[in-house]
Amino acid sequence: MHCNDNATVEPVLDTLSNVDPPLANQKLEAFAQAVSIGEDPVGTCLRLYRCRTGATAKKKAAQLLGSPAITARITTLRREASHIATHQAHFSKADLIAFLVETIQTPVSTVDQHHRQCQEWTRDELTTSGRRPNAVQGQKTQMASSDYSSAGKRTTSSRAKPSTKLAAPSESTQSDATPPPPILLRSKTKLPSKLDAAKLLATLCGWQAPSKVEGNVSLTSPAVEEALSRLLK
Repeated sequence: MHCNDNATVEPVLDTLSNVDPPLANQKLEAFAQAVSIGEDPVGTCLRLYRCRTGATAKKKAAQLLGSPAITARITTLRREASHIATHQAHFSKADLIAFLVETIQTPVSTVDQHHRQCQEWTRDELTTSGRRPNAVQGQKTQMASSDYSSAGKRTTSSRAKPSTKLAAPSESTQSDATPPPPILLRSKTKLPSKLDAAKLLATLCGWQAPSKVEGNVSLTSPAVEEALSRLLK
């Protein structure tokens, strides 16, 4: 089949079974574990056995799935995973279906950082790249007039016009050091994929089309085939 049965491989999962022992062949055990968690059998054969083509991997997968020991191991792993989820994590198949339906029907606009559908939430504060002249100028003008009223008289410079009033250096420095306030708050919310949830829901409910399995089945016995071959000669 042009598949390397001697290729080294690490199991996909640690041994899940605490009752039934794993398969003696490490590669067969890895195949059973991968299929039990939903991995594609053909893709698993491509990865584990390094098959040269997809056709050879497909034949190898059909051969492995035809083994009673492997199919029994897959069934055992799935049964134990279901038992752990139901009795230890208290999460049943009905809970999973309800969550998938909620994922599909929940509008994105209604999800915030505290919603259980929220996987990731970030907020960006967008500000101006530099100082806003109008705002800073308005602050300086207001401070200058307050200085005038508190002092009770105008303080002028001999080199400036009499009507010119300069703000105090310390106040001007403090105003320049104040960063401009944020002008926009933008939040991003990451949710589970609705399309992936719909695919998984269809699989759990059996709504998807049955998978196509190709195989050769002989409908005649060897004696009949030999007799037919003699007649056709």
